[in-house]
Amino acid sequence: MDDYVQMPSGARQHTVRQRFFEVAEFPDVVGCIDGTHFKIKAPSAYQNAFVNRKGYHSINAQIVCDHELKMTNCVIKWPGSKHDSFILRQSNLWAAFEEGTITGMLLADSGYPLRKWLMTPLLNPANDAEDRYNNAHIKTRNAVERCIGVLKRRWACLQKGITMEPDRAAVVAGACVVLHNLTIQWKVPYEEPAVEGQEENQLIPENHRSPAGATVQS
Repeated sequence: MDDYVQMPSGARQHTVRQRFFEVAEFPDVVGCIDGTHFKIKAPSAYQNAFVNRKGYHSINAQIVCDHELKMTNCVIKWPGSKHDSFILRQSNLWAAFEEGTITGMLLADSGYPLRKWLMTPLLNPANDAEDRYNNAHIKTRNAVERCIGVLKRRWACLQKGITMEPDRAAVVAGACVVLHNLTIQWKVPYEEPAVEGQEENQLIPENHRSPAGATVQS
């Protein structure tokens, strides 16, 4: 995972920023982030912790991707009941952006807190400028929804379910992520699926939104 899933740096980061900008002129974007659920069998311990809000047992995985749909960060270890924003706050990625080790911005849905490096959509756009911001945000962030869709289309076990205990299921899912990146690197053709984001709009239902999403946190 460490060899094949890495945040862009140096010249590669410049390329990623430029390619994201070309989508809808949203500046300084180095990745798009979202959580996705990998279905697993009911574990023998802590079953309730693995039940997600849709009612099935899963691992909630954090996914960050670039403009090519290549995954640049992945955390696969938290039970399905954990919220996307909680997983980000516990990750090394949060610390790296907060401390300035990684520069640039990530785009996220409204389930995440708004930070100076983490841009979320405006829940109630009030003018043309805010509408343009939301439109650019949605078009650019679409990359991660497509990425997750392609991942699950290629590796059906991630969609249909991994019939293993959570620790083993996480290893299988991690292997699928690495293989996904290799197929992108080798330019293996893929069929565009109906993306996961079409099932859940990026404006998350109010009871699942981040309370910190209304203001920029310094």
